[in-house]
Amino acid sequence: MPANSVASARLSDQRPQIFCATVEGLFSNWKVDTDPNAAWSGWQQFSVPPQGGLTVATTSLTDGRPQLLAVNGIGQVWTTWQLGPDAPWGDWTQFPQLDNIVTVGAASLTDARPQLLAATRSTVFTTWKVDTEPDAGWADWTDFDGPSDVASVASANLTDFRPQIFCATGNGSLLSNWKVDPDPDAAWSGWQQFTAPPGGAIAVAGMSLMDDRPQIVAVNTDGQVWTTWKVDTEPDAAWADWTQFPQPGFAYTVGAARLTDGRPQIQVATETGLFTTWKLDTDPDAGWADWTNFNGPPGA
Repeated sequence: MPANSVASARLSDQRPQIFCATVEGLFSNWKVDTDPNAAWSGWQQFSVPPQGGLTVATTSLTDGRPQLLAVNGIGQVWTTWQLGPDAPWGDWTQFPQLDNIVTVGAASLTDARPQLLAATRSTVFTTWKVDTEPDAGWADWTDFDGPSDVASVASANLTDFRPQIFCATGNGSLLSNWKVDPDPDAAWSGWQQFTAPPGGAIAVAGMSLMDDRPQIVAVNTDGQVWTTWKVDTEPDAAWADWTQFPQPGFAYTVGAARLTDGRPQIQVATETGLFTTWKLDTDPDAGWADWTNFNGPPGA
């Protein structure tokens, strides 16, 4: 059975750490040093919150420490974060006031505060750090007036660092919402239909190219992997036509990481395992490597 969810965090020294939730548990893999071509540690068991961790997402605190979010088997949202550079991760802590959550996502505001999104079958809720202190409290969960039947939530930052959020729904539609100006407390645009790839979108991940243009990757209802990106560095530039990646297998979910030299790396969970590809060099328009079996963790 393929992985339920794949997400990537950036450690304080910018190395990527990937998390993969499977039926066997939660597993992690990270670059062993800061060379962007360094080896990966190999998949290792990561602790899970009570009732397991079925869906995961990541964000960064304002001091660069990574934070991990998980939805457990009874629809609660839990979180853990790294206690310091190269330090252990803290104990899992439950976010209050939410139940029946099916998926989570995270965005980064222009002042680097994280903003979280949590979706039930009927709506999307959001919370954010109330100030730029990395250990600041979180605002009360607020109804984000989001789409219903959300299957996947992702975000990418525009070149002026405004966050843009993407929601893929159970019927394959794709919706988007972004901050209307760079003020971190600016209003959101409101949810708008975003052109989905052929066959719709059931899973989505966001990343940045080396010139800070956002790129998103989507899995459609036929298990195909598609991508689009901003055509130039203007924050309000158009998005390119959807382009299909060569098929690594029938895909179910997708995640994205960023190497220490800024190159994005994509992970796709298929019916035969976890596969990965990455930009071949630091030119933002560089090609992608052939899909490589990532030797996924148990259950992936």
